[in-house]
Amino acid sequence: MNGKILVVDDEESIRYTFDFFLSEEGYSVTCAGDFDAAAAHMKETDFDLIYVDVVLDGRSGVDLLKTARDIDANVPVIMITGMPSVETAADSLRQGAIDYITKPICQETLLHSAKAAIRHKALLEEKEACRL
Repeated sequence: MNGKILVVDDEESIRYTFDFFLSEEGYSVTCAGDFDAAAAHMKETDFDLIYVDVVLDGRSGVDLLKTARDIDANVPVIMITGMPSVETAADSLRQGAIDYITKPICQETLLHSAKAAIRHKALLEEKEACRL
């Protein structure tokens, strides 16, 4: 298994597409359609990567990013959006997202971002282990 990924988007078609492409590559994928379900999954599972939509049924994906950081400071979070703006990109990166990608997301970009993010988390954990 390549890693555990949480996909958070209020659009079912996005969740399905991410799940399909990532599962085909051997990732274990969990999907959530809203803020509360995503937060519950984050408390139960140690994810290797989280994709979060910027807008979640009126709630902010950036708020969910902060929640993810509180639960696991090392988990990479990639923000996704269908309505990109410089402001939300900058805010997401300031709050600790490692990437910000726009919809529609092609399969190649999705798989590349997943591999890079999970590699990033592994390096952070290795660095922390060396400090102990």
